[in-house]
Amino acid sequence: MTEGSAASQGGSRETAHFVRPGFNNIAPYILVNGAAEFIEFLKAAFAGTEQMRVPNPDGTIMHAQVGVGDSVIETGDANTQHPARRTAVHLYVANADATYERALRAGATSIEAVADQPWGDRQGSVKDKFGNEWYIGMPQGWTPGPEGMRSVQPFLHLRDAHKFIPFVEAALGAEALGVALSPEGKVQHATIRMGSGTLEIDEASGDTAASPCYLHVYVADADAVYAQAVRAGAISIEAPNDKPYGE
Repeated sequence: MTEGSAASQGGSRETAHFVRPGFNNIAPYILVNGAAEFIEFLKAAFAGTEQMRVPNPDGTIMHAQVGVGDSVIETGDANTQHPARRTAVHLYVANADATYERALRAGATSIEAVADQPWGDRQGSVKDKFGNEWYIGMPQGWTPGPEGMRSVQPFLHLRDAHKFIPFVEAALGAEALGVALSPEGKVQHATIRMGSGTLEIDEASGDTAASPCYLHVYVADADAVYAQAVRAGAISIEAPNDKPYGE
């Protein structure tokens, strides 16, 4: 897992051969204090299916994967090197009202009740006990999957969000779609595609606190994309190397 240091090289919406089964090119990596409880929340709130759990010697969770819809959320217990970060996630579901109520029963608190939104979705939002925000949406007229929109999309609220778009395009071969700017040039909303995965961003301001998150993104050549990202201004956390889990 790296923090925004790997990526897809854009292009096809189909999942590429180098992506592990069940994954899209991009997945949120949500580190929390209490990963075992967080996994149970994902199961109860969003019908998550635990796919993998790797414990640390002290009993905490080094790494876990939970399938949600057609996507995967990765998680683990935070540590000093990788602290917990509040993450925002946009979930596309078949029934927003039912999923919203299920999340509340699982222990989430309401941010906004489900309602028809001006952009065409029916959406509500909740916050889990770890501080993560979940925007639960039901697209009108289609179910998750078409148009490249997956069940799980990281939603990054960023300071100077307009600077993020040219960076990920240059560093990671991403493609920005539907960028809406305010008269002052602030990003009101943008969708960024990396291969078969998408994420959303906007400008953090007012009541919207900044929430950068950890991202795990699959690429055809990790060494080449790592070097490209560093040339584009990224700061290295860890150079590419062979991992014991086969990547």
